[in-house]
Amino acid sequence: MILCINNKTQSFNSISISLTETLKFKARKIATIASNFKIARQVYLNQLAVYAIKNYLDSYQILNYPASLAILNSKPINTDLLICCNKLLRCFVVSNDSSIIEIPGDCNQLTLGTIVVQLEFDCDNAELIGFVPPSNQSQVIAVQSIPGIDSLIDSI
Repeated sequence: MILCINNKTQSFNSISISLTETLKFKARKIATIASNFKIARQVYLNQLAVYAIKNYLDSYQILNYPASLAILNSKPINTDLLICCNKLLRCFVVSNDSSIIEIPGDCNQLTLGTIVVQLEFDCDNAELIGFVPPSNQSQVIAVQSIPGIDSLIDSI
């Protein structure tokens, strides 16, 4: 796993994480349970994003959470992860050409927030774009204005 910080603009920092063939194989295996190709593809992408987030949390020892992250809820749009203190961390995958995203507002008091992840077309790298605090209302956000991933630390 390789981590690097990308400074796209002065206010936009992201973390790039390489994804191994082993992780991609595990994600494909999990995706085979889906009922059709479109859902299987999204499950695959969500799972890769989960692995990237886990690697990030492991590398920086940001949270004291169990060694295996529990996937509580996998929807076509996002996946909810159970982390420390029974908090939920939402994982939201966006495409490379996304400039504006809509994050669902169905958060509850256990939701810590959403990490936005962008995967390369070949899925060799995942870019942790940033962290969005929880909201009960849907949020339409420009990708360039998503708070940096370091704002996750501030919310803990």
